[in-house]
Amino acid sequence: MNFKSPARILKVVMTHSLDGTSRETRLDLPTRKAIKKIEFTPEFMGAGEYKIEWRALGTDGHVIKGDFSFEVSG
Repeated sequence: MNFKSPARILKVVMTHSLDGTSRETRLDLPTRKAIKKIEFTPEFMGAGEYKIEWRALGTDGHVIKGDFSFEVSG
């Protein structure tokens, strides 16, 4: 994940869905420092839909949040 300005990542959750079943995993944060780029290597759960939801704190104290999703076919 890339940010325009440094931010301190507070929480990242990955949800994997397949055939009506969902599994939510909170990802371990590699740092608590304000950063512009962060990478995760979560456990791959195979085919299905993935949603990543995140929350961060900007250097000005403003809470930032967002999400993105993708699908893996198999």
